[in-house]
Amino acid sequence: DEGKRLFSMGEELFKEKTVSDVNIYLACQYFKEAVAFSEECKPRPEFLMKAEEQLAKAQKELEVRYKDLMFAYKKSIKLKNFYKTKEVLEEILRLIPDKKDPKHIDAKDILGRLNQALKSAQ
Repeated sequence: DEGKRLFSMGEELFKEKTVSDVNIYLACQYFKEAVAFSEECKPRPEFLMKAEEQLAKAQKELEVRYKDLMFAYKKSIKLKNFYKTKEVLEEILRLIPDKKDPKHIDAKDILGRLNQALKSAQ
């Protein structure tokens, strides 16, 4: 069944979250799709509650990781370590690859302006 397949893909990615930042984000997407696909099923699939729990857990972990990166970003700005700032912004783009997500948009905008400033300073 499609919902179970999506859930399994989310589980695999969530297990491999330390391999790549994007895996947490992708796991969230698969868990969301698994829940959306299976919510209306009668009887309720056995894995659905686990999918909802894993979605909440993955979303929380994604938010914690993002907050950690934002802290590192603010610290690097305060210390005027702009190459570290650039590195952190690039990590945010990898963590949240959805180009329509406001967090991605903000990081990309700041990174673009930072790259221009660094070029001008040379």
